[in-house]
Amino acid sequence: MPRVQSAQGVDYLNGGAGLDEAGYMKARAGEFPLQFIFSGRGGEYGVADRVTLRKGGEQIVSIPDAGPYLMVKVPPGRYTVEAVFDGVAEQRSVAVGNGHSRVDWNTRRASD
Repeated sequence: MPRVQSAQGVDYLNGGAGLDEAGYMKARAGEFPLQFIFSGRGGEYGVADRVTLRKGGEQIVSIPDAGPYLMVKVPPGRYTVEAVFDGVAEQRSVAVGNGHSRVDWNTRRASD
């Protein structure tokens, strides 16, 4: 099963490719305020080459081989998220409140 990892002082859980891993990740979702699910246009799960979170221009964390489930422990605030798929970067803005924020990131570039 995926383990909680830490990069740049930020804890995260990454993985979920198989049914057992996906179930495990879903069971732990309540521990992580920011959650991503990466998928392709056909609904298949995907993996980003790298996901980088920034807050106010400052890089908070950068995670390689992210997905299909990525869950991150970050404080409330507004973040810019960049995900790279097959060398092409895509960006989204996300607000994290006191609850949980989930981003369903669907792109034709996602691959597994």
